[in-house]
Amino acid sequence: MLLLLIVLATIVTVGLAAIALAEPRRYEIVAWNDDAERRLLRERKIDTGWW
Repeated sequence: MLLLLIVLATIVTVGLAAIALAEPRRYEIVAWNDDAERRLLRERKIDTGWW
């Protein structure tokens, strides 16, 4: 029974690590001004409009 719990915990840990490493985060510091907003809209990283 203990062996089964160890195996399951290992599978969960490896799975969560794989999910975390699958898509690395990009840290981008942007000064929020009109040019940055236009660029983000052009790259479709934010939705258009506030509504």
